[in-house]
Amino acid sequence: MSASQTRWIALFTTWAVAAWCGALLAVPLHEGDFWFHLSGGRLLWERGEVPRVDELTLTRAGAPWIDLHWGFQLLAYGAWCAGGPVGLGLFGCALAAAVALATVLAAREGLRWAGVDEERARLLAPIAALAWVPAFALRPMLRPELLSYVLLALLLAALTRFARLRCRRAAIAAVALQVALANVQGLFVLGWLIASGLLAPLLLQRERRAGALALGALLLAAPLANPYGVEGWLFPWVLWTRIDGSAGVFARIAEFTPALLRSDATAWTFGAFAALVALGVLIALAQRRSAQSFALLAIGGGALFLAFQARRNLSFAALATAAALVPLLALALPRRAAIGAAGLLAVLASALAFDAAGPARAHGFRSVSRSGLGVAPEQFPLVGLERWKRAGAGAALFCDLNVGACASFVLERPALVDARLEVLGRAGLETYFDLLADVGFFERSCERFELQAALVDLRAAHTRVLAAHLAASTAWRPAALDGPWALFVRASWAEGHASFDEQGLGDLASRRRLERAIARGALAAAR
Repeated sequence: MSASQTRWIALFTTWAVAAWCGALLAVPLHEGDFWFHLSGGRLLWERGEVPRVDELTLTRAGAPWIDLHWGFQLLAYGAWCAGGPVGLGLFGCALAAAVALATVLAAREGLRWAGVDEERARLLAPIAALAWVPAFALRPMLRPELLSYVLLALLLAALTRFARLRCRRAAIAAVALQVALANVQGLFVLGWLIASGLLAPLLLQRERRAGALALGALLLAAPLANPYGVEGWLFPWVLWTRIDGSAGVFARIAEFTPALLRSDATAWTFGAFAALVALGVLIALAQRRSAQSFALLAIGGGALFLAFQARRNLSFAALATAAALVPLLALALPRRAAIGAAGLLAVLASALAFDAAGPARAHGFRSVSRSGLGVAPEQFPLVGLERWKRAGAGAALFCDLNVGACASFVLERPALVDARLEVLGRAGLETYFDLLADVGFFERSCERFELQAALVDLRAAHTRVLAAHLAASTAWRPAALDGPWALFVRASWAEGHASFDEQGLGDLASRRRLERAIARGALAAAR
């Protein structure tokens, strides 16, 4: 087989794996926090400056807000303006595919650093990107972290190239990527982790020590190039102290539960990632590649620690696992076997990408029914919110955490009460859960802030007490049952507003339907 044919196989395999990863994000938008990012992007677009105070939390308007996500928010809002829900769906697919492509580039640089020739490196590199498949399958969400991982994979590629070739352009690219990371999300701290793993061994080489120190200093200082200056540079550490796990409130949020307790699939994947990182380190040591083994140990160990402690997802460890696969790939395959492996992967990835983006998305971790790219009606109560926007005349609305950010975006005003960790800290979350569990506290808050409506998720265990109170109280009137979300309005407010019945809100849901829905939720919880 000619070199030209081999390059085409490598190229096709790379894009097949990227398509597979992208297809895993072809799901309805079901992540509540994403609407905060759309609201932030809208504020930035309308005002031409990053937000500095919170305007989305009803009870703490004006609290300082360090919004390091502004770069992602602007891109996401642009996708929304360009194509609405479908635009957002395609944006998420494109980011997931870009993560895979950037990881292939990083793996190719790593294989060249390990002594593999260019042809085999091209063929084998797509295999390393498979680490993203379980991470995306278990967490198919459009969030700022997707863009962060694109930049982190490119940073890994640039620093690996610098370690291999002393390339000045690679060093400049690394600094630029670290600046970009600081304006997308607080995950720029992982850039420091990657830099420490790849630059530290260079300090032992006298001729490279000065260059490594200079680049390390630039990478350390690069995140200062953000709109908030030193405050933005320090903010990831501030946020880390707020997620200490000591308060019982964190046990009520799935993202903050330990990785090994989330589900069997999560636990097995976390264990497999840890085993692959350990195997990669051992193989690099056996090949007497001390610099590579140190880099894998530092990056892999740090990423696994963060993946477990931050309790958000497995994506922290996926890139480190991809890097750890490099020594294993370098050890294994001669040219013919590499061509066969790449060809088999190309066929498999193409078939699975087609399956993942099909009308019924199914893969080895779970099956998810879908109704097109982007927002699906069963995911968020957009219909009820639009009706309330027309009939509510600006009246204040209290929303459940899962949909409050969506309500703030649709209504174009604050609708969420004390639940934003990045702005209010742990006390905000505690107050929010108190509101849901303490009926008296909820009613006093409604009077204080003149809340005239409440939107709650009947499926969630933490809203069951409040939903039962609203359904039984004569002071509240059922207004809409939009999928699993129930909208209640104050009876006194509804009686004084003709627009309430004109918009058809009062006829959409009866008290009996709400009671049945609440009873079903209670029965499911008992099981």
